[in-house]
Amino acid sequence: MNYVMEADPSECVRFMTANGQTGRICDGLMDCHDFSDEVACNYCPEGQVHCGVGASCIDVNKRCDGIPDCPNGSDERGCLTVAPDMAAANFVHQYFHEGYIVFTEGNNTGKICVDSLNSSSLMSTARQQSFLEIFGESACRSMSYRIMERIEIRIDNEHSADYAHLTEPIRWRATFLRAPCRKRQVLYLSCSGLECGNRPVHMHPDRPGTDLTLLPSAHGDWPWFAALIRDGVHACDATLVADQWLLTASSCFDGYLI
Repeated sequence: MNYVMEADPSECVRFMTANGQTGRICDGLMDCHDFSDEVACNYCPEGQVHCGVGASCIDVNKRCDGIPDCPNGSDERGCLTVAPDMAAANFVHQYFHEGYIVFTEGNNTGKICVDSLNSSSLMSTARQQSFLEIFGESACRSMSYRIMERIEIRIDNEHSADYAHLTEPIRWRATFLRAPCRKRQVLYLSCSGLECGNRPVHMHPDRPGTDLTLLPSAHGDWPWFAALIRDGVHACDATLVADQWLLTASSCFDGYLI
């Protein structure tokens, strides 16, 4: 079955089209650095979300429900994340180190509202800041960052429709409740020190991380490995050493100008 894009093409997609690579657009494999060759494809019917690999889709209500349903477990990743705006937060392949904290549960995605935290008369300003720092450090670690640079309260200028709320601050516990955010005070987080080579927090139940059974690798099992594709054919392997750098053998580029 052929899939088509349902949005204006990006610069990368236009380049691929101009160079006779239209067959690699909407083929289930990400070629563009921003994944734009795959994210706007009509893989899924209404009420479903794309798993980020191949043409696999799941019901939107199964996203972030604690049970991996996608073959690569992507439906249970990014449930608590950061993004510069809500449009980017709904991008299944996104990965930002700084932005508004966003919580996803099923079909609901919203920024973290702190109206209840600021309205708590039982919590001092110092205790509130300490609570936020602990929450921010935990959020950064869940996204594989070692360091929390800062966490602060900002006014949401997007006028978002849905919000998640921090509740029960006195118990030092973060839970979520769907409700309007009247003061539009939301959390903004910055992390650094991305850990390369960490396996996903959520693994498919058929793929336990400690099992020595020999199974074919699935997408996301070894996130620090990369395949270098040349003219649609696997040419070499590489290792991720930074967020924008791969290490591979010089022989991969014999005869090519770099």
